Amino acid sequence: MKQRDESGLVKGASSRANRPRANRTRRTRSPSSETETDHRETQFWVMDSNQSDPGPTVSPKPERRRQYLDDQLTQVFRPGGGVSAEADAMKDPPAGWLVIVDGPGKGRAVEVGYGFNWIGRDRTERVTLDYGDAAISRNQHVAVVYDAASRKFHIQHGGGVNLSYVNDQPVLAPAELKPFAHIRIGKTTLRFVPLCGPDFSWEEHPTRD
Repeated sequence: MKQRDESGLVKGASSRANRPRANRTRRTRSPSSETETDHRETQFWVMDSNQSDPGPTVSPKPERRRQYLDDQLTQVFRPGGGVSAEADAMKDPPAGWLVIVDGPGKGRAVEVGYGFNWIGRDRTERVTLDYGDAAISRNQHVAVVYDAASRKFHIQHGGGVNLSYVNDQPVLAPAELKPFAHIRIGKTTLRFVPLCGPDFSWEEHPTRD
């Protein structure tokens, strides 16, 4: 058994053993450092989760979502009321078509309906011709009009400076549009193909359920 002297030191022990024991404090991380570490860990977790499973947790970009919705629902223009589903096509049935026979977009066909069909490059026009012909006015270059009462088509010049031609004659005033006439606007030539007329009317062919 070790003997201690009057001062409490162990006799014969080294000076290190007799050195008074200092108060030891436990090192702890400050709240700020813990928060910073946790934040970094959370960031890495989010990055890893996005990389491993990006599908269900990542919202699609707006343009991709719009394209997806367009692909899922075929839309038909309805005058004065936006668009409707394909099942409601008879709310705005076709009265004829304009087929591009020369110029940008050759081979494509666009539909014309009852009433005024303004033609232009802008997507807001009822008949959009946006195939790269910059000579076509953006809005209201020319209008093809179907009058259901008389069962006749007419053509009317818009308010722009660019002229339109029917069979190489300028459209300076409203005129009747004959079947299979050629309409030239800008560098684009359209062939008018009517559906409605003296021999056909949607009013005489009611929709059957």
